[in-house]
Amino acid sequence: LAAAAFSAAEAEPKRLTLAEAEALVRTGLKPSPDAGINPALPFSLQEWKDEALWTRLRAQVFRIIQNDWPQTTVIIHKGRVVPFGVSFGGLGVGSLCVTDLDSDKQPELVFTYAWGSGMHRAQLGIVRFAEALPKWESLGLTYLHGDLALERVSDQKVKVRQATVRWGANLDKAADGATLVPGAELATIEYDAA
Repeated sequence: LAAAAFSAAEAEPKRLTLAEAEALVRTGLKPSPDAGINPALPFSLQEWKDEALWTRLRAQVFRIIQNDWPQTTVIIHKGRVVPFGVSFGGLGVGSLCVTDLDSDKQPELVFTYAWGSGMHRAQLGIVRFAEALPKWESLGLTYLHGDLALERVSDQKVKVRQATVRWGANLDKAADGATLVPGAELATIEYDAA
C-alpha cells in the first residue's frame, strides 16, 4: 500500500545502510551554520528508530555525532540530506513523531529540539514533505530552561510534555547516553482550520 503512493515514473526509494547514509552525508551536507558540522572531519551516525519515518514518509533520520556530541540531525529523503532543528549548545532534536495534523493525507514530522548557549531553550518544529525538498520551520512554542518531549496520540493530536535529560556516566559524551525522560503535560497540538 505504501508503494502505491509513488507514481510509476518515480522509483521506489531504497532504505540506506549506515555506510551509505554516511557517504551521502559527506557529499550532500555542506559546512554551514545550519549544518553545524564539517562533514570532512570524522563523525558517526545514529539512526532514529521509528518505523513510521520509513513507512509513511520514506525518509530516514540520523543524528550526526562529532566530538562525542550530537551536532545536528538530518533527514535523508529521496537522496537529499536536509538538516533540521538547532543543536548549538544543546542536544538538538530530542523527540519526534509522524503526524497528519491537518488531515490532508500529506504526513509531516513534528519534533522538539533543545539548544542555547547561556539561555537553554527547547522548541517545537515541523518538517513538511509536500514540496520537492522537505523544509522545517519552528512552530513558535519555546520552553526556557528545560526540555520537551512529544507523545503522539493520533495523527491529529500530539501531547507536548516537559522533559528532563537523563545523562549517561560520562557527561562529556552526550552521544553515549543522554536520553529524554517525559514528565508533566504542558500543551496539546491539534489542527485548527480557523
